[in-house]
Amino acid sequence: MKLQDMEARKYFTLFGRHSKPGILAGWIFEAIVLRILNNTSPTSEPLPQLFPMHVAANIRRFTTGSEEQSSVTIPILPRKVVYTDFKTGSLTDSDLSSTLIIPQASNCSLFDAAIIEFGQELKVTIWVFQVTIASEHGGSPEEYGRIREIARLVQDKIGNEKSVKAEKDDMQEGRSPKKQRVSQVEIRYILVCPAALGTTHTWQMPEGWDEQNDIWGPVFLQLVA
Repeated sequence: MKLQDMEARKYFTLFGRHSKPGILAGWIFEAIVLRILNNTSPTSEPLPQLFPMHVAANIRRFTTGSEEQSSVTIPILPRKVVYTDFKTGSLTDSDLSSTLIIPQASNCSLFDAAIIEFGQELKVTIWVFQVTIASEHGGSPEEYGRIREIARLVQDKIGNEKSVKAEKDDMQEGRSPKKQRVSQVEIRYILVCPAALGTTHTWQMPEGWDEQNDIWGPVFLQLVA
C-alpha cells in the first residue's frame, strides 16, 4: 500500500508538469486525495488547515484572496467507500458517519466525493469535495439535486434517531411521544488542489446558485502537497 501511494505521487509529479497528460494527472491526483480522505494513504501528512474562499465578481464565483488559513480542518478517519448514483438507495443502509460517498455518475462535475461528520447534539456537517489540478473549476446545476439528496438522507437519519430516543424517554416518563426537531445541518464546499505557491484558485458554482439557499455553505480551499 505504501509503495502504491509513493508510485502514484511520483507519476502525478511527472505528468502534472505537462499539459497533454493533464487528464491522467488529474485522475492520479484524485485517487491520491480520495485515499487521504479515506485514511488509507500511509505516506500522507495530516492535512493543513483550510483557506477560506470568498465571493468575487458575482454571487456564485469564489476565489482565494488572503493567505490566512482558517481554523477549520477536515476530519480524517477510515471510511467505507460507497459508490452511488443517488437513485438506487445505496446510501440508505450505510453508516453515514463512516462513509466516503463517491458519485457513480462519470459526469458529476460539481463534486467528486462527500463525507458526513456527526458532532455533538446530532449537529451534522456535510463535506462536499471537488478535486482538481486546474486553477479554475465549475460544475453542472444538476448536481445541486445530488447534494440535496445527501442532506435529506442525513436529516432523515437524525430525525429517526431522535424520534426513537425521544419516544423511549417519553414512555419512561409517562409522556405522550412528541415529534422531534431535526438538528442543524451545515454544508461545507472544499476545493482540493495541489499545493502551489502563488497560484490563485477559483470555483464558480453552476447557474442557479443564488436560488439554492437551502444548500448554501462556506467554501474553502484545501491544498495537498
